[in-house]
Parts: sequence; C-alpha cells; structure tokens
Amino acid sequence: MAKKKTKSKLPLTFSPRHGPISGVGNAALGLTAVCAAAEAWSWGLEPWWALAAAGGGLVISQIGAHVARKGVTNRIYQAACWISGGAWTGYVLDNTLWDLPTVATGAGIAGAAALAAPVVADLERSRGKYQRAVQDDQRRMRLAAQWQARLYRVCRINGAQVKGIAPWRYPDPATGKVRKTGYTIEVLVPQGGQGWNTIAHHRDALVSDLDLPVGCTVTVEPGDSSRRALVHVTTVNCLTKDIPLSTPETLPASINDPLDIGLTTRGKPVRVPLKWASGVLVGAKRQGKSNTLKSLTRQALRCDDVLIMGVDPNGGAAFAPFLRPWLEGKAKRPAIDWVGVSEAEIIRLLKFLLGAVERRRAGYAQHMWENGGDDKLAVSHRIPHILLLTDESKSLSYEAKKLLVLINDRGGAASVSMLTSWLRAVAATREGLPRDLLVQSEIRLTMRVTEDSELRYAFSDGRGIPPASEAPAPGWGHCRVSPTSPAELYKSARSTDRDAYEEAIATAQWRPVLDAVTIGPEREVYEGRWRRAMEEGWLAKLCPQGVAVDLAVPATVQAPHGAGGGDDEVVSAEQLRAARRERSAQWRERMRKKREGRQEPQEPLVGGGGSGSSDGEIRSDDEIRREFEAMVAGLQDEDLEQQEREQPLPPFLEAVLELLDRLDTTGVHSSVLAEHLTQGDKESAAGLMKALEIRKSERTFRMRGHPQYGSHRGWKRETIEEAAERIRSGRPVPLSVFDWQPPT
Repeated sequence: MAKKKTKSKLPLTFSPRHGPISGVGNAALGLTAVCAAAEAWSWGLEPWWALAAAGGGLVISQIGAHVARKGVTNRIYQAACWISGGAWTGYVLDNTLWDLPTVATGAGIAGAAALAAPVVADLERSRGKYQRAVQDDQRRMRLAAQWQARLYRVCRINGAQVKGIAPWRYPDPATGKVRKTGYTIEVLVPQGGQGWNTIAHHRDALVSDLDLPVGCTVTVEPGDSSRRALVHVTTVNCLTKDIPLSTPETLPASINDPLDIGLTTRGKPVRVPLKWASGVLVGAKRQGKSNTLKSLTRQALRCDDVLIMGVDPNGGAAFAPFLRPWLEGKAKRPAIDWVGVSEAEIIRLLKFLLGAVERRRAGYAQHMWENGGDDKLAVSHRIPHILLLTDESKSLSYEAKKLLVLINDRGGAASVSMLTSWLRAVAATREGLPRDLLVQSEIRLTMRVTEDSELRYAFSDGRGIPPASEAPAPGWGHCRVSPTSPAELYKSARSTDRDAYEEAIATAQWRPVLDAVTIGPEREVYEGRWRRAMEEGWLAKLCPQGVAVDLAVPATVQAPHGAGGGDDEVVSAEQLRAARRERSAQWRERMRKKREGRQEPQEPLVGGGGSGSSDGEIRSDDEIRREFEAMVAGLQDEDLEQQEREQPLPPFLEAVLELLDRLDTTGVHSSVLAEHLTQGDKESAAGLMKALEIRKSERTFRMRGHPQYGSHRGWKRETIEEAAERIRSGRPVPLSVFDWQPPT
C-alpha cells in the first residue's frame, strides 16, 4: 500500500512565535539578498513593487490576526514590521544598497524587531492564558447554572448551589495521551432536611436528563458535610474495548507502589496497594475473576521485591501458564514460588506462612530497628514481600479458611498480604466468604455479581454504590481500593494464558528467592514443595513431552545484616562479631591454600542436569519424572554453585557496607569509619581500605543525614560497591585484610 503524500508547509511568517532569529532575521536577510541581486543584475525593480508587496502583506497579516483573535500588541507589531520592511526595501530599490547609513538603518530596524519579538510573544501568551481562564470560568458558570436548574427540575431541590467543578483528565492506556473523561460537581443543598441522598435517589433520572452516551453513568457520594454532595458525571465511555495491562514507568517495579489492574468508568487507573493491605475478589463463575488474578500476578512479577504463592483447589489452573516457562527450561526459577492444590498441601502452605509471619517479626526485629524503627518490615530483593493469591476459595476446608483469617489478621507487619477470590460475598454457609476475613480486607473487588445485596455485603455499605446491573459484561465489576474511597464501576485489564506465559519469561531475571529467616526450621517442608506437587500428579501434566527439564531453584539467600539467623531469634552484636571472626579465619586458611597452589576439594554437584533428547524424540512419562526429580534434588546445589561463582566478601568489607546501610548515607568519613571499625585507628582503617583497592575521595564531602560530622575526606559508597563487585568476581584479597578483628 503506497504511503499517503502530505503537503509540506513553509513556516515563514513575521509572527513573533518564530523568534527573532527565524522570523526577523530570515526576513531581513531575504530582503537584503533581493535588493543586492536587483542592483547587481539591473533587474529594474521599481520602489512601488516593494510598497505594494508590503501593503498586501500588511492586509493579509491583519486579516489573519483578526481570525486568530490576536491581541492589539501583536497586530501593531506585525503592522510595524511590514511597513518598516516595505519602506526600507523601496528606498534601497530607488537608491542603492551599498551605502553605510542605509545598511545601518536596515540593521537597526531588524534589531529593534528582534528585541521586541520576545516581549510581544510573552504578552500574547499572557493574554492567551487569561482568555482561556476567562473561557473556563464562563463554561463552569454555564454548567453550574445548568446543574442548578437540573436539580430543581429532576430532584425538586430549589436553591441548590454548585460550589465547585473539577474535570477529570487521565491517560489513555492504549496511546498514553491525556483525555478528559468527565467531571465532578460539589453541590450544597439548602436547609430543609434534604441531603446528598436526595440527589442519589434520582440518579437514574439524572442520567436520562443528561442524555449521556451508553456506558456513561452518574454516581453520587457524600461530601464534607451532610448537606454537601459530590456528583460524578462520566461523559466518555472508556471501556468499550479490551483494556491493555499498563506497564510501570520504571522496571523492575516495587510492591511498595500500587499495582494497576484496570480502569474505572471515568478512565482512572485501578491501583491496588497490596503491600500495605489485603483484599477479596468476589464474582460469579465465568465473569473474569481468573483474568483479574492473572493481571494482578503479571504486575506483581514485574516487581523485584515480591514473592508470589498460590492456592488453587481447581488443579492449579490459574497458575499453570506462569509455571510452564520454568518447566520448559526458559526461566531459572518458577514464577509462582509455591502452589497448593490438594487439601494437605494447602494446609501445609498456610501453616508455613502463618509460622513465617512470627519468624519474620522476631528475626527481623533488629533489622527494622536499625532501619528507622518502623513497625512494618521494609522489603527488598533480599527480603521479599510475600503475596498469597487464592482462587476457587469456596471449596476450601474450614481449617484452611481459618488459617487464611489468621494470616490476614497478623501478616501486615511482617509484609505478608493476600488476595482471595470467592463466588459469593454473603456467607450463608461455611462455603461463603468468612465475615472475619471480609472485615480485615481493606481492598474490595467484585466481578459482575447478579444482585445488589451482594454488593452491599461486599462493600459493607450500600451508599453510593452503582447498581449491579450497570456491569454489562464479564470483566466488569465494582472496586474500592481503600476504606475512604467510594465504590466505583471498573473493567479489568485483559490477560490471556499466553500473556501470563510470556510475562513469566520476561521477568525471570528479577525474581527473588525466599530468605533464610522466613524459612526457619521449615526448610524440609519448603524445599519439598515441588517434589510433592509432582507426586500429586497435577504438575506432571504441565511437563511437555520432548522438552529438556534442566532447572534448579536456590532455596534461600543469606539473611541481611542485622537480621536474625534462626527461628524466633535476634542475632546480637556479639554474635555478629563472632561470626565475622570465624569467617575471617576460614578466609585466611582458604587464601593461604590458594597461594600455595593447593585448591580445596569440591564435592560433585548432583541434579539440575536433565539434558533431554538432543534429537527431539518424545520421552516417556517415567523419563520426565526422573528428570524432574533430579531437578528438585538440585534446589540446594544451585545455591552452592552460586557461592562458588560469586566469591564472598571479606568480613571487613561486609562491616563497611553494613555501616553505610546503618547510617543510611552515601559515603563515610575516615574518622567515622575508624571510630566504628578500628577503635579510632585511622591509619589501620586507611590501610585496610587501600589493601582492598578502594580509593579515597580527593575532595571533602558531607555525610548525608549526618550534618554533625561536617565536611571531611573519606570513601564514597559507589567506590566501595565497585570494589565489592570486583571481589565477588574473583579478585584476590591480601591476607592482611583477614587479620582485622571486629572491635569489642
């Protein structure tokens, strides 16, 4: 198909928006060139040609300025430019260009026009802003008058006052362009017993009176007082097509930021803050609950500080597309860290999480204290947030529902949150949503329920909730992301199984592993999760024929500095010093052996090596099972291989990095480092840093957050971290570094 040709426009004009260079300069040089050519080649141009052209340009510019509603200043400026330019050109054509006063006069006219251009442009911009503000005020006044008449005509409220009008402007998820989708009106009703509910009672009549497009609605909620109402009017139907899942501004993202899962009818993104709160998802069958879970899981996978676990009594179908890349060898770790399908495995998973909540509270107490004393655990790639997603919760046992309630009640401070889906909100029997779980879930989501009573129960309040009938198709529902926000209609973003599969591959490099403190004494239970899944049979169905399973998942990472190392135990400063002394001794012995050429024997690694069929032949189920068992057996061996590949840091360097984290600064002065790590011996501290090839800053600097230390020389964080990376990559470390002992 041939490309459509477009006409090019020549942006030459005397308008000041082009600036003094492109407008005045080009015009002055052009006129000079014409005059010089006419005199050089004796064209015989008469002066009246220049005057006629200037007059025509003057008339056209004034007509254009009138059509564009330009200000008086702009019109005078353009007229002066045409008149002065035409007069100068006519004089030159009648006499000669090569005269110093003539050239000086032309240069002076051009310079004056160039200096005046930005002044005129600023005045025009100010005038334009003022005119737009006046027009906006006039539109708001007309709209307010219309609404005051409408409230009297429809709601029989005489004397209502419109106190404010706020337009909605939200980006289009498909194009990213900001669009106006509606507005909110604040109404003050007069005295006499009427209130916001009087307007809400006539909501359907208001929709009809406004003659809104299909899919646009009016919602009413209370304002700051009982006589004030907020009327939300949707004027653009933003949900006519499937909604693409939005992408965070920066990748990898963080669970500390809300997760976008769809759009409300006003075009506002639905952002679910699952780091700080838990939620429930209610909806009838085949109305989009699994699709919403997929969208939320995809957004969570884009974070590098969250670990997802799932419960699905329906054979793990909701999480199957996220696990396939791992089973096919396209991802190093499974996207879902643990999936419970059978009753026994679900109870095992929930009991593990309930114990993990207590282990995190105790094990990270010192870590939380050293990081500002917050009572909520700050998460990172090394200490990931745990997100539990539950599908088909109706079929869970009473014991499982009880454990869900306990985890929901206790998990907030330990950074463990959950989102559970239910067929019904009304807990008529044990199959329904537990009331205790609903009360403690701040996030409420529904997917096209059939009765308004379900909405009233799900949101614990029937005020201002759009009727269930306004959700026209699967994928639509009602949402409330915080206790203070009103319930709104929304549509969930579309996520297919293929999208989930590709997301699991694309985000594999950001995936964290569970920390040692969280696992605690339950290591055997945790590390056997996939072996049990294979034995149950549901995971074996996902293993494709003819695909090599060559995977191993490290079970844990080391607990960060300041965290407990065992179950319900906080590591003291003395224990940390003892551990560093022990590691120093081990390092000294290892380095001496390397210097002498005697390498330490390494035990052979097992598992993780299913090679599969090189010629693509179909393998039997027994072969696949044996390879998967070898993969599961290699969970711990992967961690050992990682330790061999990445050389640990010397205890002194670990202490330096820990000091930077504890002080929360971008650099450390020599005196401060010596005070904390070498009992005030600056020369010893400087010698250790020099041995590690860490260069001292050439200039003095202030330690961020510690003005009491003043400005001195020292070592910057980036320089220290570069040295740490070199050592992890295998750079040898002098033995003198390992003679350092933690100060008592």
